[in-house]
Amino acid sequence: MKKGIVWLLLGVMLAIGGIVLFKPNLTEDWVPGLWANHHKKILRERSMELLRCLCRDDMDGCIRLTDPAFVRQNGAEQVKIRFKLMSVVVTLGRIQESDVRVEQVILGPGNKTAEVPTSIRIKDEWKVQKPSKWVRSDGQWYVSF
Repeated sequence: MKKGIVWLLLGVMLAIGGIVLFKPNLTEDWVPGLWANHHKKILRERSMELLRCLCRDDMDGCIRLTDPAFVRQNGAEQVKIRFKLMSVVVTLGRIQESDVRVEQVILGPGNKTAEVPTSIRIKDEWKVQKPSKWVRSDGQWYVSF
């Protein structure tokens, strides 16, 4: 009897482990909090990558980090113009990667959306900026307008 229970528990644990490994979206729907730290880390990285693209005037890189639905709706050239304007501000302000920090990552319901407030150092003083909005599509995070 005890061996049967042990085998049953082992089978359940293996099944749960398989679901977590091979179908993470399914487990996220059940328990989104398990994945919160993972998403926050990814969002911090992608926010800083977007900043690097703006500093390098890499509009194609900015497009790759933008919600594909938004790019389809507005056209890549229009979205590039938006980022080009941001890039000009970054260049004129002489903003470097070291002058920007991610303050926090605020995940929305079910880890499907997020807000990422940043601060910019201006004359040795940190100024909190309007949060960027992010959306998760097909398992990847994209900046959204």
